[in-house]
Amino acid sequence: MKKVKFEKVFNNKKYIRKIEGMGEGLVLFEISAADKRIGQNYHLFYEDKRKPPLDIAINPEDGMIEYISYFVQDEMINNISDIPAIINEGIGISISNENFNENSMNVTVDGRFKFWKLENAILILKDDIKERVLNAYRINDLNNLLFLGDDFVGIELKNLNQEEMIEIMNSKCLL
Repeated sequence: MKKVKFEKVFNNKKYIRKIEGMGEGLVLFEISAADKRIGQNYHLFYEDKRKPPLDIAINPEDGMIEYISYFVQDEMINNISDIPAIINEGIGISISNENFNENSMNVTVDGRFKFWKLENAILILKDDIKERVLNAYRINDLNNLLFLGDDFVGIELKNLNQEEMIEIMNSKCLL
């Protein structure tokens, strides 16, 4: 499989974050474009074969993110005190992959993620991340994609509001 390519771009799209408890042990985290395009998107799936994959839907016309969705499913969101340093790059990214075309709308790669809570933020990080410095690329003011060099390693959801925290707490997924 060809490597996924990320290109730094200015992103002025509007996004909406939704954190929705779906019963005990299940929470949906979703960041989606306010004005969704009509038609099929490309999908980058990070799969661990235990639950629905982390899904990054990509607009085929401009490589911009249409939505990202991922579930906490029968796992705990751990409090973290020693997080990696996150350098905010202050710019967004577009995503491309040579395998994406009309006949190949999905690319699936292995990816296992863990959830971490720090104050009023949630980090969704690949479970094998040991590095201490990550780069954050802007989705919007509240959400970033996290990278280690050229590799996607997670999502940062900042400044969770009270409603979002209640959804997480009611699911009993928070330690």
